[in-house]
Amino acid sequence: MDQIVEVHLDLRNANKQLVKVEIKWKPKSNLQRILLPTWTPGSYTIRDHSQNIYNISIEQLGQNIELTRENTSEWSFKSLGNDYAKLSYEVQATNLTVRTCYIDNKFASLCLPALIMLVSEQRDNKHTLELDLPENWASYVPLKGEKIISAIDYDELIDAPIHAGLLPRMTFTIGSIPHELIIVGEHPDCLPETFIDDVKKICKAVCKIHDVQEPIAKSFQIVIQLIEDLYGGLEHDNSFVIQYSWREIIDPKGYRKFLQLIAHEYLHQWNIRRLRPVEYIRYDYTRPIISDSLWFAEGITSYFDLVIPYIAFITNYESILEDLSKEINLYLNTPGRYCQSLADSSREAWVKLYKSTPSSINNQISYYRLGTLLAFCLDVELRTLDSSLSRLLREMFANKELLITGYSRTDILKRLEEIDSTLPSKLNIWLDTTASIPLIECLNKLGLDLESKPKHPFFLGLKVKNELNSILIKSVISDSPAAIAGLITNDELIAIDNFRVKRQEDLYLLFKAGTESTIIYCRRGNLYECKIIPSFDKEKEWFIVANTTTAKSEEELLRKWLDFV
Repeated sequence: MDQIVEVHLDLRNANKQLVKVEIKWKPKSNLQRILLPTWTPGSYTIRDHSQNIYNISIEQLGQNIELTRENTSEWSFKSLGNDYAKLSYEVQATNLTVRTCYIDNKFASLCLPALIMLVSEQRDNKHTLELDLPENWASYVPLKGEKIISAIDYDELIDAPIHAGLLPRMTFTIGSIPHELIIVGEHPDCLPETFIDDVKKICKAVCKIHDVQEPIAKSFQIVIQLIEDLYGGLEHDNSFVIQYSWREIIDPKGYRKFLQLIAHEYLHQWNIRRLRPVEYIRYDYTRPIISDSLWFAEGITSYFDLVIPYIAFITNYESILEDLSKEINLYLNTPGRYCQSLADSSREAWVKLYKSTPSSINNQISYYRLGTLLAFCLDVELRTLDSSLSRLLREMFANKELLITGYSRTDILKRLEEIDSTLPSKLNIWLDTTASIPLIECLNKLGLDLESKPKHPFFLGLKVKNELNSILIKSVISDSPAAIAGLITNDELIAIDNFRVKRQEDLYLLFKAGTESTIIYCRRGNLYECKIIPSFDKEKEWFIVANTTTAKSEEELLRKWLDFV
């Protein structure tokens, strides 16, 4: 008879923001090891979820057994035989993100890698899940089962986020696949009447990229948390969870970004959940897993999420150029693009991207952002060769061996070599060399230009924020006038040329390009003074425009590019 691990979650202490966990199994060996994942798949940084565990104990044959803590997230104990062992503990669930756990007396949002421990020898055995809920609550879980939920193994179980409460629920189908949409959060009536139709169009457009009529999942759950001032998303095999501010949805551009986030997480069913880098085929939950392929998993997905609303006939050509221009702006105004390559951005995600600081702008570039622009350039190159990025993605997904073993850069290069012998060397340069992607060249091939205008009348090289009638420096760009003057992050700007400043707008009233000014600032409770000369070398705002002398070949390539599938 197959071994079964029985997991029981008690959510009835919602007012205390506690979840009680019990895990039962029959040990097969004398020495038992248990652990809580140190990270959440899809979010590549160590999070030390075990910090939220309390009152952990093991019981077998009516006896409490001594637990030995091996490290911060792993324990061991000696079994008393093959009778059921019961692991009990509590988790403080106060962190409302898509990768952690939260509960209050209104709803629960539980990301299971942060909640359910792994019994090492039972990882590949069947797991069942049973929930005790507060009165009148319902549960929403993207796995089969009513009272008792079943998973084929530990990995499938913790890949299923749990939501509970009295939450609005809607259903629709894509092809023959049932979809469940759950809304979390108290908010004004911010969703437009077209929302469900728009979501269906987005899902169908994602399927179109993969040349299928329905998703690969046999059923799918979408959880949307409309929470003030939150943003994020996390993909799973058969579901995703996103957080988005209801304020942003009211604005048309904010709604477009909202649909792009939905598209991004839905596309992950194929790219990263099933087509994975070789390093992530079987997760090691105990340590960072370094890969230089996150640019492919996230950058290519981010590129397609920009255009999926267009494929879905929700937005237009102008919106594509606007959104692509925004990505280019963020890239060109990030000095870190000269410091960190795209491959290194992927490798260093664990210690840099998810742990970025205000100074990171000087030495980092996001593999999401740069990956998006590399994907654009690669797509244009492939279009000139009567191929496309979507075709490359489809062909890699159709390779059954890659789905089993995972892919590496070598696999991508091999496929590009089959298309054109020059592509592998180009991709290697783009990945390993800083500031190397041929943006202008690829835009020109489409009959497009990149133009700019000054963003401000002068350049200081600092970003500020208003806080309680004060102006605090958020970040300082290396070698900028602000850096030369000696200003650093968290300095408070007090006065400029003896005029008190309290708002960000005051800077543009008092500074003049090329003219020296005196700044009084506060650092660590002490007042200081420095001189600064704002530069004429202004920060620029970049935008894509049509070339006035477009050739017929460029028009044809633009038409091919806009097909996207």
